[in-house]
Amino acid sequence: MMRVVALLFVVVGSLLVEEGQGQLKEKIPIPSELDVPCNYDCETKKGGQCVDKWSSTAGEFLGYCQKGSWPKLCYCGYCFKRCRQDFICQAVGGKCQVRSPGRGWFATIHRCDKQRQCKCWIKCNGDGKFCQSFVANAEAQILALEAEAAKKG
Repeated sequence: MMRVVALLFVVVGSLLVEEGQGQLKEKIPIPSELDVPCNYDCETKKGGQCVDKWSSTAGEFLGYCQKGSWPKLCYCGYCFKRCRQDFICQAVGGKCQVRSPGRGWFATIHRCDKQRQCKCWIKCNGDGKFCQSFVANAEAQILALEAEAAKKG
């Protein structure tokens, strides 16, 4: 206990000496987490959109729109992402979503949006080796469809 008090006395004393000699410089203000807009993480990092009210039709729930850090945390809505179902993913029997639709769904190499956050998920009800083969075949089809789409422009 005495060591802590002595250390505190030394630190405070040295700060007072530096301030008295004019050596203590002004601190440069660092932007606070509270300076960024509330929707920043949702829209920039997650590719979602903030909405004021919960909606089951707004898309996939990604979390809350918030800024700051505990205990100074402000909530301003709900973060949702709606993934557009594209032709390539549908052609292999897939579903475009940010997160897995559930058990037995596997992510492929295909991304359904320009931000590359919506993955094409395909369902497989087999064992590990069968599903690896199933996903590999689906990815081969995806690559062929992407090449064909690129040719068309």
